[in-house]
Amino acid sequence: MQNRRRPTLRLRRLAAEMRRRREEAGLTQDEVFERTSINQATLYRVENALSRPQVRTLRALLDLYGVNSERTAYLLTLLRESDHRGWLETIDAHLPERLTTYVEFDDEARTVWNYQPSFVPGLLRTEAYARAIVHGLMPEASPGAVDSRA
Repeated sequence: MQNRRRPTLRLRRLAAEMRRRREEAGLTQDEVFERTSINQATLYRVENALSRPQVRTLRALLDLYGVNSERTAYLLTLLRESDHRGWLETIDAHLPERLTTYVEFDDEARTVWNYQPSFVPGLLRTEAYARAIVHGLMPEASPGAVDSRA
């Protein structure tokens, strides 16, 4: 069996947007073919991140779907960067496929939002705060156990 590389997060994001744009335009794959001569097999591969579309194909679809120039520029950037592999690909990590998607999201993140009503988020904790939490949750723990956990 051929060992295919998984599509990148950027290619999957582009694919999802292209499928959504076609559906919002109220077009079937057959109607796209009639208007652009882009066959259904190509459209299927693009919308399912099975292959990278050519720039002219992407532009033709975006024009047909009535996508504005700002969004078109963004999607063309996604296409140009769609081969970018995250740090996970550079190491020989053998994670289950269901986890690699989350690691890719982390690599692509620009902002982190965190809500924890009970505790200060881990990266903001001081050593004293961490010790107090461990001691509060494990009052029977020895000082050494508290130190190692904090």
